[in-house]
Amino acid sequence: MIGETKVNCARAIIPGAKFEAIIGVDPGRRFGIALTYKDEILALWGALEKCDPQWLVGMDAFDFSAEHLPQQPFWKKFNPCRGVVEGAIYKPKAAQGASYGEANLAYIRFGFLLGLRDAGVPTDLMPVMSIRKRAFGDGRQKARDFWPSLNLNASDAIGCALAGQEE
Repeated sequence: MIGETKVNCARAIIPGAKFEAIIGVDPGRRFGIALTYKDEILALWGALEKCDPQWLVGMDAFDFSAEHLPQQPFWKKFNPCRGVVEGAIYKPKAAQGASYGEANLAYIRFGFLLGLRDAGVPTDLMPVMSIRKRAFGDGRQKARDFWPSLNLNASDAIGCALAGQEE
């Protein structure tokens, strides 16, 4: 548990890797967060509680990333210096399995973005295709192709963290 949110975790050591301390976020009510540092990747995934009105989930995303994440023991170890939140800059696209855009995703996206900034982590939005191109070299390449057994949100968050690495 992180705060009141049940969170799953996976950790990988990549021998020879030299990652910067970056946090990547795949935002949504079902979210993924990945932290990279030196030769390690920590992936987290969970689901924020449903709220009424729905836009309040964005406030939960803010609280989660501004207050609860920085209190975790792993935060000091990874100590992210930069963050990347996956996001369409103009209009949210349809959520997975939905037939139209999820307007509340914009609130959640900005909840994570502003929460990380409030926690002292300079964080930017990056479009999905830009993340894929920076992380994997091709905008059509998906994170799921590299980590098929990992939760979809967690693998996308790893892509965000990799896209945040300096070239």
